[in-house]
Amino acid sequence: MESAEAGILRLTLEGKGVSLETVGIGALSEVLRAITGVVEVAGGDPGAVSMVDIREGSAVYGFRTEPDTSVLLADVVAGMGSDGSRSLGPDLDAAIRKMRLALPASVELLIEQSIGDRVEAARLEAGDEVRQARAFKGFTTLYGLVTGVIAGKSPTARMRVVGDNHVVVMTCSVEKARVFGGLILRMVKVGGLASWDVESLQLQRFEVVDVAPFDPAPVAESLRGLADLVGDAWSGKDVVSEIALLRGDDE
Repeated sequence: MESAEAGILRLTLEGKGVSLETVGIGALSEVLRAITGVVEVAGGDPGAVSMVDIREGSAVYGFRTEPDTSVLLADVVAGMGSDGSRSLGPDLDAAIRKMRLALPASVELLIEQSIGDRVEAARLEAGDEVRQARAFKGFTTLYGLVTGVIAGKSPTARMRVVGDNHVVVMTCSVEKARVFGGLILRMVKVGGLASWDVESLQLQRFEVVDVAPFDPAPVAESLRGLADLVGDAWSGKDVVSEIALLRGDDE
């Protein structure tokens, strides 16, 4: 299982003139304190994160993360989006904001969490300004594997979406959080109000309305159902030529 393997959290401070020599201990301690806050708010154990590497000549810091914390942080980093603009619920958003504020001016923080072959990365800019994406909203349904729940006054649930392996962090009620808690590592169908970035079409927010277990149909059964729908529509036809015609191929 993925959770049986320890991982590596790598923090890289980037910017003009940034190196081990130019990053003071005060600035570094603020960043690490903010990272600790994110781990705690996400429901992880800061004690499961220990420094193992400092790369000479650059401000790169490596940490060993225990198995469960590795999966948790990978989901959180994935949920943030590559530019850190996605919402993870009010509590985690506030913790990530503190991380931005802890960064020295004109410095960016690259966060990378790896576990096995899986690598998730997000980049944060210093300051309180976050790119406000133009968004459109609507009700949608997602299918995926529940990987975790964060309880509290503003609960969130984490789900790995079927198909693209994308992790979504969804806000939900306390009642729905209890339901998710009983569905950890199970496939579910989740309906809710979503917001998408107009330009990238990436999901930015998801507020859960309903959730239920979901058992995908076997492939053979799905194909039989498709065959029943098609019936004799392709009988006596050259399938390759028909598909080429539909695609507009010249040959």
